[in-house]
Amino acid sequence: MDLRPDGYAQNVAEGVIRARYRESLSSPTLITPEKVYEYTVDLWATSHVFLPGHSVRLEISSSNFPRFDRNLNTGEDQANWTLSVGLAEFRTLHQVQWNLTMAATILFMAPVIAIFFAAQKAFVEGVTLTGVKG
Repeated sequence: MDLRPDGYAQNVAEGVIRARYRESLSSPTLITPEKVYEYTVDLWATSHVFLPGHSVRLEISSSNFPRFDRNLNTGEDQANWTLSVGLAEFRTLHQVQWNLTMAATILFMAPVIAIFFAAQKAFVEGVTLTGVKG
């Protein structure tokens, strides 16, 4: 990134590498916490002149979704990740009383659904009686 004197950071080049594929694309290996690893990130070819007063900024992130695929930060393979894992995590973090939540949802939605079907019936009857003119 080109960091301008006014604080604006302009992207110059970017690259991505999934930590599990740092050594091989065909044999992924997970990282160990607190261990230092070397990564080679291809930034593609670019050319940029840093003007006087500008500086180089390096930004490192665990994700750049939706530009690149999301990172679960769990070590779990994205292709095999299931919703149940996410729901279990949600339940653990938020301690939601699901029975009460579902009952409130049904009580709220029942009248809305009834009005929808009543209005739909009246609309169809009106079209049938008057006909549709094009």
